[in-house]
Amino acid sequence: MDVLVSRRGSVPHVDTRGAVLAEVLGIVVSPSSAVDRYVDEHADGTLDIPQYYSRFPERGDEPVHSVENSSLWSACVEGALRLLNGNGQYARDEFTLYDCLDDSNPMPCPMLRDDVGCVLIAPALSTDTDHNLTGSNSAVD
Repeated sequence: MDVLVSRRGSVPHVDTRGAVLAEVLGIVVSPSSAVDRYVDEHADGTLDIPQYYSRFPERGDEPVHSVENSSLWSACVEGALRLLNGNGQYARDEFTLYDCLDDSNPMPCPMLRDDVGCVLIAPALSTDTDHNLTGSNSAVD
């Protein structure tokens, strides 16, 4: 898939507790057929998205989903949602977040919004107590 990787260090209104989000989010510019192939190859189901922005964990470095040594941090998921939606209210049923955190080969997780687009979220890879929001596995793979 072709992806434009975010070089910005932050996303407005997302609390990352000082961590940098650069190179964690990528806007997919490939056709939807490429996204479908990626999902077929790498996804193992979908993940829930909070109903409201206020329901995301207050701390951006809290995982919303973890498998072995990889996690999706709440700030990254909220950042992807804001990129696809903006700051206003959103209808949760318009969004799908795919789980691509395979135990042996975690891949970036796509968040799709119906008729709008797709953002890839790179997982944070950690060893013991290391929490890296800079995305050891960038959104471009």
